Amino acid sequence: DVLYLVKMDLFSQFRVMSNPGNKLPAYSTGYGKALLSQYSPEEIEKLYPEGTLKPITEHTIRTVAELNSQLSEVRRTGFSYEKGESTDGIQCVATSIDVDGVILAGMSIAVPEFRYSSEREALFKELLLDAKVQIRRIISEHRNHWIYSGELL
Repeated sequence: DVLYLVKMDLFSQFRVMSNPGNKLPAYSTGYGKALLSQYSPEEIEKLYPEGTLKPITEHTIRTVAELNSQLSEVRRTGFSYEKGESTDGIQCVATSIDVDGVILAGMSIAVPEFRYSSEREALFKELLLDAKVQIRRIISEHRNHWIYSGELL
C-alpha cells in the first residue's frame, strides 16, 4: 500500500478527492507505481505471489505481468501514470524522489480526466522534475538528521 502524506489543492471547482492518511494499493496509483519501480520483476512477483491484483475500479490493472510491463516503462522514463485506476475519472502523472539511488517517496499531479491533455502532461512532468530537484537538495542538505536502514522489502 501507499500512504498519502501531503495533499495540495489548486483553487478550482473540480477537486481530486484524496486525503492525507488514506491508503491505496500501490499498483493502483501513479505514485505507487513510481515507488514500486525500484523493485525487480522477481521482487514484484514476491510482493504479489497470486499473480492477480484486486481491482479498485474497472480500469485497475489486474495482473502482475501487466504491472511489471508498466514498471519497466517507469524505470525507462522516470514517470508513471494512473488512468482511473484508483478513482474513476482521475488521471495523474507521477515520479519518485530518490537520494543516492534509494527511492524515498513519490509525488504526483492528479486532475479530472477532462482536464488531462498531452500539453498538460508535459507541464506536469516539468513541474514534478522541478519539485524533485528542490526536494533532493533539501534532503541532501539535511542528510545528517535522518537515518535510512536500507531495508525495502
